[in-house]
Amino acid sequence: MNDAFTVLLMAPSADCHGPVSERLERLGGLVYTAQTSPAALAVDSHLIVLDLRVEAEIDRNLLQSLTDDPRPLVALAPEPCVAVRRLADRGAGILLMTGAEDDSGYRVALNVSRGLAARRSRPRPPTRRRAQTISGPVPRFAGLSV
Repeated sequence: MNDAFTVLLMAPSADCHGPVSERLERLGGLVYTAQTSPAALAVDSHLIVLDLRVEAEIDRNLLQSLTDDPRPLVALAPEPCVAVRRLADRGAGILLMTGAEDDSGYRVALNVSRGLAARRSRPRPPTRRRAQTISGPVPRFAGLSV
């Protein structure tokens, strides 16, 4: 990863941050760590990584905040759990990883997330004006009939 890409890593306890944080930093991410809470979403980042590998009760308010958050989300979970199912329909997208992937798996997730984040931050091009239809008699041109 060439340019700075910020990642908010959320986990139920600080014990979970170490290996994932080190890997994300090694792959070029600037990582901010926080415990799972809606207040942590105030951290400005391009991507959110939510570690759900340790069985933990995730607050409904956090799930709602994550559903509404415009940043891409990578969920680390050994299998689809209740939290992942609740987040499946979020507009900004969600990638599910087990957390056991090697660097190439994380690199793919970061590149996809970077693309989604860039698309979100890029201004939309102005829409072209549509041709207007004018009703009335059809004009006749010399030598042509319509």
